[in-house]
Amino acid sequence: MTIYELPSLIALSFKGLLLFYIVRAKVRTPLGLLFAGLLVVLSLFNAVEFTGLHLLGRHGFSEISETLGFVYVSLLIPAIALILHISLVLSRPSAEGDDPRYWLAYAPAIVLEFLLLATDRLIVGFAPFQHSVLRQPGEWYFLFETYVFVYLLASLVNVAVGARPGRTPALARIRCQLWLLAVAPIGLLLGYLIVANH
Repeated sequence: MTIYELPSLIALSFKGLLLFYIVRAKVRTPLGLLFAGLLVVLSLFNAVEFTGLHLLGRHGFSEISETLGFVYVSLLIPAIALILHISLVLSRPSAEGDDPRYWLAYAPAIVLEFLLLATDRLIVGFAPFQHSVLRQPGEWYFLFETYVFVYLLASLVNVAVGARPGRTPALARIRCQLWLLAVAPIGLLLGYLIVANH
């Protein structure tokens, strides 16, 4: 194992502990199920990342590296939609309920998944880059970049509104503040990576 694989392994371990806690919890709410879904998707994301980096370090770039690159991006797309969905639920006065309209947030994710997996218009392929792989953007890659920026910005804005002082009940405000602390670093990192890849 190399130093490049370690962050994925650590993240996967923490997500495993959180999933263990959720499975053992006796109370199931729509919000809890959304969070569990996000943890599952992000755990798969970290497992693919760890496997890809491990195989890349041992065998160099291969067809499997390219396949894992596509799987990696295909897991990122629903993860971002789930982050927005959770943010929308949290930012409303009754955080335990779920508005059926929130599920419309997955429509662009379905379109992006189709473009990624059935065409080469989103991503043409992957190429080795230092100790990782770098995507080779297709002609419609800007749709993915726009999706990431808009969804993460909408997530942050919704949760920031929900975390404002004076919001009642206090538990809803605290949930929004904690979710804001969780989502802000993800948004900054993905925003940086998109800009840096240019």
